[in-house]
Amino acid sequence: MTKHEKELQDKIAEQISELIHENIDIDLKVLRFIREDFDRFVELARKKELSYLSLIPIALGGIKKALVKDGRLGAQKIRELLDRSETEMRNRDESRNET
Repeated sequence: MTKHEKELQDKIAEQISELIHENIDIDLKVLRFIREDFDRFVELARKKELSYLSLIPIALGGIKKALVKDGRLGAQKIRELLDRSETEMRNRDESRNET
């Protein structure tokens, strides 16, 4: 992982940590982040000459890092949330390409 990819992953983890800090609906917060706040990270990736598709595993790593650090979800729940997050990000990419 390059320095820029690591920086993006850490920034995503930090933002997810802030979102889920005091919230019971962790999975809804993560999906809302992808739907509403993720564009900022897409723009940062573009500036670092990273493609949207290369940002997906970086983002998933950041989300995982935040969820593991938070410690309220078990491994199976984290896996399920990461799968849903990946699907949501890939769907966003497909809808961006259709426009």
